[in-house]
Amino acid sequence: MNGQVPAKQSYEDWLRDQDEETQKEVLGEVRWGLWKKGLTGMSDMIHQNRRPLTIAELEAKIVSE
Repeated sequence: MNGQVPAKQSYEDWLRDQDEETQKEVLGEVRWGLWKKGLTGMSDMIHQNRRPLTIAELEAKIVSE
């Protein structure tokens, strides 16, 4: 989106450095809101097979924790 990033920088760290508009574009409004509030991390938003969780799956996961 905006050039190369350091090899040791994680995607989540890169995303934290972006403006809110970019964060929302990448995550979507609901996921962004949960991530911004600290209710979920990037690794919590995907299945073990790397498929993104649906919003319903993500909300159920947060409620059960």
